[in-house]
Amino acid sequence: VEEELARIGIEGEVGVKDTQLAEFSLEDLRAIPPNLDAERAKALIDEIKQAAYKNRAKGNVGSGGPGTGFTFSKSEVKILEGVFQQKAYPSREQKKRLAAQFDVPYEKVQGWFVRARKKKKKGG
Repeated sequence: VEEELARIGIEGEVGVKDTQLAEFSLEDLRAIPPNLDAERAKALIDEIKQAAYKNRAKGNVGSGGPGTGFTFSKSEVKILEGVFQQKAYPSREQKKRLAAQFDVPYEKVQGWFVRARKKKKKGG
């Protein structure tokens, strides 16, 4: 999948996990012409990310309870870490905005902050 993302010219913008969550198969990626122009590449990136977020939020892939494999993307984690560095206890409204931005349930964002505080307390 990584090779196909590179061939298309969108590696670094979309990861393997995004394509899996969006239910894009290797065959789907192979059907896309190489080296897309910037506009078409952006549209494809948006399509993959939106489908991934929708499937994750609906619970189709990895968004269940504890131990079901739900993870935030690298870019989402960077945003969460940035907020956490500013404030370990963001307001409910801030967490709701993050949940809406990531198109995930509020509880997933809340849980991330709980785990981040525990990790910080333990020194990890």
